[in-house]
Amino acid sequence: MKEYQNELLKKLSKRNDPYEPLVKKVDKDKLEEIMALKINGVNYFMSDYRYYPEGNISSHILGYVVENPENTITQGSYGLEGFFNGELAGIAGSIKAEQDASRQIIIAADRKVNPAVNGSDLILTIDKTIQNVACRKLSIATLRHGADLGSVIIVNPKTGAIIAMCSYPEFDPNDYGQTKDLDFFNNVGIYSAYEPGSVYKAMTMAMGLDLELVEPDSAFEDAGQVVIATETIKNAEDRVYGKATMTEVLENSINTGAIYVAQKVGINNFIKYTRDFGFGEKAGIELKTEAAGNINSLSDKMHGDNLNLAVASFGQSITATPLQMLMAYSAIANQGILVKPYIVDEIIRPDGQRIKIQPQELRRVISPRTAMLLSGMLVKVVDSGHAKPAGVKGYYVAGKTGTAQIASSVVRGYSGRTSHSFIGFAPADDPEFVIITYMQDPKDVKYAESSVAPLFREIAEFVLNYYQIEKER
Repeated sequence: MKEYQNELLKKLSKRNDPYEPLVKKVDKDKLEEIMALKINGVNYFMSDYRYYPEGNISSHILGYVVENPENTITQGSYGLEGFFNGELAGIAGSIKAEQDASRQIIIAADRKVNPAVNGSDLILTIDKTIQNVACRKLSIATLRHGADLGSVIIVNPKTGAIIAMCSYPEFDPNDYGQTKDLDFFNNVGIYSAYEPGSVYKAMTMAMGLDLELVEPDSAFEDAGQVVIATETIKNAEDRVYGKATMTEVLENSINTGAIYVAQKVGINNFIKYTRDFGFGEKAGIELKTEAAGNINSLSDKMHGDNLNLAVASFGQSITATPLQMLMAYSAIANQGILVKPYIVDEIIRPDGQRIKIQPQELRRVISPRTAMLLSGMLVKVVDSGHAKPAGVKGYYVAGKTGTAQIASSVVRGYSGRTSHSFIGFAPADDPEFVIITYMQDPKDVKYAESSVAPLFREIAEFVLNYYQIEKER
């Protein structure tokens, strides 16, 4: 309180300053209290400003607007505010008139009035109920596990419409100036490119199936490790599985099995499918600060094609955003067709014109047969593999966990930190939604099956009930 009083005294003590704003965005009740005191020289004026009734919820989708000293809306930052600034801002009005020597407008003189033009309205694809539940559950889970970052995104795989998008840490767009770390403004789901780890094994398996090089029951012999050049690549926990089918490669997340498939596919086909799934370029969602990820290591000849191919087969050495991973799995859920994600359903112009955004199919990535076979394999992963904690009672859920090492920012190689992700869809035979749950460096658990898989289950269970989808078993 003392600090606030000193600040007011400093403002009131300025010389040759007849006007000094004391406080902005005063609510109606507080204004009435102040004016009732009848303090000489204290007055107010009404102004427009952007208000976000949901506060932290959806802050990374919406972004915020920066206000100039006169308290008029000027520039959108981040999210939709930044991406659609031109559409939302409208055009400020103006009056051109003659002034006299004392800078007063001459009433009798001609004047030109340019009326203000309102900005457009945006109707979003977001389901507010699902958004609130998903964001609340993400916040609880990231805090519980002590994770640095977190993201949940839900998409309709048939259209690309984003149903929910949550990011942690959050910020309040109504009070963005109080956000101490600028990184809090970044939407983790579209900005934070990470090495996806074992969730990428589904992409590798899709390639092998699509080229008819393997089938779900094809077997290989696992010796627990693969030596390439001077590098020895092992399975997690140094496990040796012996004879294993391709379905078991996904169920048990066998690194050597992913390498086996990738070597059959070959580097050129691997690069082609990786690009076809949408990696290495922005997904194209209508939000500011989207990253493209990086798959340049696949074309790097320094370490030879074999090593690059091997580590990329289980999602290391390449990076992707959570949104890119989500859309790649959406192609599996959508019978092999990749669609473009979008978050604006309709734009309403100031003149009332309504522009409906149409879903956009980008390309066929894999055949319907491949998508069907792979979906069945991913159901086994949830039913009896590492992703069991993601299962929802009464439904067939398809999905895969991924626990990936995080590259060190200090030395060459990896740190002791990890990224956890789970991507799944339900009902598996005719998916209504695909969800990614992602956390960066949870502190209390080692693998994704104990962090993001249970988070997926909680959200998926709610969405299935909310959509009133009948149980299948």
